[in-house]
Amino acid sequence: MSTINPSVDGQGRREYLDQDGNNTPFLSPPPQYASSTTSSTAFHFPSVRQQQRRQNNLQEIGHIAILPILNVLATAALVGALIYVYMTADGKEVDYRMAGMPIEALISLLQTLIKMLLAGGIGYAVSEFKWIQLERGAKLSLLDVYDSVTRGFGGMIRVGAGIRPDLIIIPAILLQLGLIAIGPSSQQILTAYPSTYCDNSGQYRYTDITNENIASWNRDDHDVRSLAGTNANYLIQMAIDGTGYSWNLPVNNNCPSNAKNCTIPRMPMIHNEVECKLGSFNETMVVSEQDLSIKTLQQYYNYTDGNDFMTRPQAPQFLYGATMQHRTAYDIGNFSQTTEEQDISTSPTNVTSGGGPGTVYAGEHVFVVVSRLGTTEVQRIDQPEDIRVHECKLTATINITEITLEERSFRTRTVETIPIDMNYPLLSDASHWYRPEEQYSEQDRTMINAYAIQVGALNYLITQNQDEFNTRTTRSWDSHRDEMLGNAIEDFINDIIKRISRGITMGRPAGVSPIDAVVCFQLPTQYHLDPASYYTFCLCLLIPVFWWVLTWIMALYRAGGISRGNSQVILLVTGFTAALRKEFKGLSHQGSNVIFERAQKTDVKFGELTTEHARKKGHVSFGRPDQISPLVQTSATRREEEGNP
Repeated sequence: MSTINPSVDGQGRREYLDQDGNNTPFLSPPPQYASSTTSSTAFHFPSVRQQQRRQNNLQEIGHIAILPILNVLATAALVGALIYVYMTADGKEVDYRMAGMPIEALISLLQTLIKMLLAGGIGYAVSEFKWIQLERGAKLSLLDVYDSVTRGFGGMIRVGAGIRPDLIIIPAILLQLGLIAIGPSSQQILTAYPSTYCDNSGQYRYTDITNENIASWNRDDHDVRSLAGTNANYLIQMAIDGTGYSWNLPVNNNCPSNAKNCTIPRMPMIHNEVECKLGSFNETMVVSEQDLSIKTLQQYYNYTDGNDFMTRPQAPQFLYGATMQHRTAYDIGNFSQTTEEQDISTSPTNVTSGGGPGTVYAGEHVFVVVSRLGTTEVQRIDQPEDIRVHECKLTATINITEITLEERSFRTRTVETIPIDMNYPLLSDASHWYRPEEQYSEQDRTMINAYAIQVGALNYLITQNQDEFNTRTTRSWDSHRDEMLGNAIEDFINDIIKRISRGITMGRPAGVSPIDAVVCFQLPTQYHLDPASYYTFCLCLLIPVFWWVLTWIMALYRAGGISRGNSQVILLVTGFTAALRKEFKGLSHQGSNVIFERAQKTDVKFGELTTEHARKKGHVSFGRPDQISPLVQTSATRREEEGNP
């Protein structure tokens, strides 16, 4: 005959095994039948009440779990949808729509729904765990505190003074505060800005002074004495005339009209630095245009302290320095030696007077400026003490320049500066230059081009009608100059020379060789998202889910599967014990603040009344700690008393 043996499960309940070791479906001993060798025995079947209670518990657990499970599933689905929206939006234009909505609106909707679900889940967990805390014993105010924490930041403020930190309250508060940051964080990840597409398709024909020859001289003999400047001297005049009003230089702009900008990363440009020092009206020597002789400024003006108004200097005025004798514009214009009469093998003699390096044919470009007190004020100088003499020279370098063309304007940035070795004896040696220009070295082209720009700039600046120049350019520059920046004559000269150098490089219609450039096109404004950012953000939204699910399960486990939550009806059904009601006697007409203050001073427990305090056996209530037995213990005791050990 099969025998049934009892065993004890993990909860202290007995299970019955048959002789094969299989569980029987009975929680109480199964009926035993008498045999021929045994006497008749009484049999105990599960009562209808016990079976009904078991069935009700299973149904209640199903009802309890359905909403939290749906909450978890919905949260996970919405987080997945949020990740998908971020992935799809990356690289899309800002007017792109999903589900008929703009991206910002869709993300805002998703994060709002996620916040609602997370807040609901936190409410499930906190509302269940408060009953566990009350079973252990706590201040009665804990009911309001836990309930307020489930109502967000506003609820927490209302009961802030009564909050006592514990392992549930602190995480719940932090998570509620974290929900506030979800909205701004979700939008912060969604960055949008216009992007630019660039390629190296641009080719421009600017003047590369290292690769072509722009010197304007007699092509038959290449004698430096015939060098009259550049083959684009008109650009020098345009640059000087535009200085007064800071007009834009003429620029050969081939940048496509639909391009954002075009950039030439390394363009060689001649840069002439103006170096000046103060001279003396009585001692500084200049070349007189009247007879090309060298005179002091005082001799040049025939200046006296008398009343001869016509001999007084008109400022500002530009003159050739003494070392420029035989190299002025007047000498260049008078040079007419034919190729047959010229001995190209004869080198010029060195300059023996004037103090500057060079030869008779070539040398430093030196000029003198007379101003009133170092300013650009246009007027005659009446007092000797107002005269300022500036001895200046031009020093050429190669500036490797980044040129950016944008919206019919341009800007430059010097990347590298390379000195130019001006070999004046070599410049004066006609035999060196009497050969095809294609055979010139890069150093040759750079040197002759730099020298030609200096010749053209200085000749135009000095030989023009200076009264007209001062009226047209100097006076305008002075009036438009910011007073805070001053109006020093040296600033004016530097501005002119800089504009001349840029104009020669960028204003000529076409150069010989194309120069590579980077062309950038403006793309529409697009979303640009960092996957690491939005994955981290979205996965962090699951942290509150793990916390509240774990807390909720622990609370239900400790409550024996009974869910009480935020039910107000349960509070009415359970009520206070008589002893606890006495502590609140006379407060029934008071407001919530008064009741809350009294509750902060009242220790309570939630559970079944002990036998000596209970009128009705098994009733659950709020009472003083010495009146209440924990629900878990009384349930075990009750099962034993009912014959279900």
